[in-house]
Amino acid sequence: MTAPANPRRSGKGHDAAISLQQDDDLQRWSIARSVLRSIESAPDNWSTRIGLYGKWGSGKTSVLNFIEEQARIRNESKSDGITWVVVRFSAWDAEGRDGVIQRFYQALLEQLEKGAWAGKSFKDLGRGIARLLGNVAEIGKSVAQVMDPITGTMVSKGTQIAEQTGQLLSSKLAFNRKELEALCADLQRTRIVVFIDDLDRADPTAIPKAMLALRELLDWPSFAFVLAFDLDVVSKALSLYSAAYGENGQRFLEKIIDISITLPEPTPEQAKRLAWRAFRECCPFIPEAAFTRMAQWFPANPRLVKAITRDLGQLKTVARRHGDDELAWDAIILQTIIRHEAPKTLERLEPSLLGLGGRSLRGETDEEREAFEREAIQLTLGATVPDLAPAFVRLKNQFSALHDLRKFTNPARARYEMGLLAQEPGITLQEHRRFLNEWAADFDDQRIDLLLEEGGEAAQAEVPEVALNLIWLTIDSYCQGMRELASQIDQRVYDQQLQYLGVQLKLLEHVWGETPHPALHDVSGHYGLCCSLIDGLLSLRERDEGQPRQAQYQREIALVTAAATTCSDRVRLYDWAMEKLLAGGIAYLYDSHKRTRLEGVANLLKDDAVSDLLTVFEAPMGVERLFKDPSPAAIQRQWRLFNARSPFYQEAGQAKLIAWLESTANDRQAEGVVAGNMLDYLVGLAVHNHTGAEGGGHDVQRLQALIPVAWDAAMKRSEYHCFPKQLLDKWDSLVNAGIDKSWIPLPPNLAELDRQRSN
Repeated sequence: MTAPANPRRSGKGHDAAISLQQDDDLQRWSIARSVLRSIESAPDNWSTRIGLYGKWGSGKTSVLNFIEEQARIRNESKSDGITWVVVRFSAWDAEGRDGVIQRFYQALLEQLEKGAWAGKSFKDLGRGIARLLGNVAEIGKSVAQVMDPITGTMVSKGTQIAEQTGQLLSSKLAFNRKELEALCADLQRTRIVVFIDDLDRADPTAIPKAMLALRELLDWPSFAFVLAFDLDVVSKALSLYSAAYGENGQRFLEKIIDISITLPEPTPEQAKRLAWRAFRECCPFIPEAAFTRMAQWFPANPRLVKAITRDLGQLKTVARRHGDDELAWDAIILQTIIRHEAPKTLERLEPSLLGLGGRSLRGETDEEREAFEREAIQLTLGATVPDLAPAFVRLKNQFSALHDLRKFTNPARARYEMGLLAQEPGITLQEHRRFLNEWAADFDDQRIDLLLEEGGEAAQAEVPEVALNLIWLTIDSYCQGMRELASQIDQRVYDQQLQYLGVQLKLLEHVWGETPHPALHDVSGHYGLCCSLIDGLLSLRERDEGQPRQAQYQREIALVTAAATTCSDRVRLYDWAMEKLLAGGIAYLYDSHKRTRLEGVANLLKDDAVSDLLTVFEAPMGVERLFKDPSPAAIQRQWRLFNARSPFYQEAGQAKLIAWLESTANDRQAEGVVAGNMLDYLVGLAVHNHTGAEGGGHDVQRLQALIPVAWDAAMKRSEYHCFPKQLLDKWDSLVNAGIDKSWIPLPPNLAELDRQRSN
């Protein structure tokens, strides 16, 4: 018979232990049968103590369930003439020695109160347990509060009360020898099997006390105790509690455990069978072919397998919104496995290994790359695991396989796929294609409104976020389609594809065109979106064909111009364009005409780029702070401030600076800030020109209009400068840089100091 409070479990549920033989993929049923045989073979008046050892999630509770199920089957068939009774309790959250004993008595009493056991001693035992538990309640009530002799109030006595309570419980929670002998006489041909689970999940400091309490219980005659725990966890806790238990606590365990059974590691075939069962139950929507290819990487730990398939199973709804080939299931499965098995290693290696253009590993040499990989793997396995250890080799091979799966994937796409568990997308590629086909019939803006509304509901997002999603999908789809079109030789297919791409181009014109859709136009200034459009359209290869493609090309260029004009961060967009043109980037993909178009984009934005530099001069110590700022944005600003190719040094840029300086000439409040910044700027210009940075040096003669005005602003109120010697040193640096002295005349106080120095 089984404990009514613990009915047989079906094995269903995300983390439920299995209980039926038909669900046994790891041959744990035979282990349960061995446990029952060990109990059955012991003399009637003996106490049998069995240790069932296994790591977290290895299936210990499933073995306990199998023992209980087999006991139930034997009771029904009465094949061995023994009555089997199962009592279960968890020591997880039991507090100390007496808490464990209480938990045992409570579980045993639940069985006795059902009236299922015959015999006077059984009934006496039930009354005795009720009496003992009643003693506990009375003790707790009597010591919960006591009278404070000084204040006369009822207060808790803390540690003192706890110690007194413990002494009382120790004396009350016990049966005498006479009671146990009577119980033994009544238990002929009866085996009471007590499962004690979750010892290894308790607070490590509480484990030794729990084990000491169990030592007293484990001597009950005709009782069999099965203790299921992680041997390493419990042994370590015991050894830390007392050196007398030995380095690994084995001396203590040898005293209380008669039979030790360690759950074997599943064989590769068993692990694969377990993974397949979990996959079929949780992830039937994932293509079986993908799972077949990735099955070799599943772990052998049952609980970990369930956790992995549980996470994959939660993609069911969102997966249905994607096309058959839209998601890279092989990579998703393997990356999910690694995320569970080695999250720290994945976090370290992910930026280097995954995605289009990702390197194999960081480092210039093979030795550096191997050291980086080893360090990352050790985050999971520990520093002492050798490189040739099976666990190390397995994890290394997993990452190698994942790199191969992801090496041609856009990093943003990989992040999208792995983020589906936490965030549903507003619009998928399948939904995007369906929308375009429907919208092409009438180009009705209401279809756009409906798509944005449905996408917002799916992603629980605002309309602007879904609009960005739609536009990015359209840009990527259009550019990819145009690249595929370039290699299409079938004219009929070519014309069909060009027509479909025209629909997408029309949708982009609803963002940046003359008659935009309101919701789409609201996000048209998004910096990343504008970069994506310009970069995508200008990197398309040209093909010498007829009028339709040429007309489409002109529409693309109009969109590029519109995006540059509407961008909300025009200065940043200018820096991005110049970086592409000057530093390479992907500009090598642009043909000469499109490079010219990119230069045109920069030209549209150059006035904003110059105006941004004027804000540096307006800020106290603005130039000095710019020198010290290592951020990419500051580096771009420095380029614009000093490089001869910058629009700051074109005629319009110089005129703008001169006009600004003239406008601040009579502003007494601003002239000190401007003077300091102008002096720092001129010195920085001299240094930059002296270093001759990659063709960005100046022909000083071309700065004749700019430098005198800047120097004049720098010398405002110089007579009040606290360190005239420093001013003179900076003047020297400008002269040494080739600047004509007549452009930078010294004010009287500095001229006098210069004469004194010369003499």
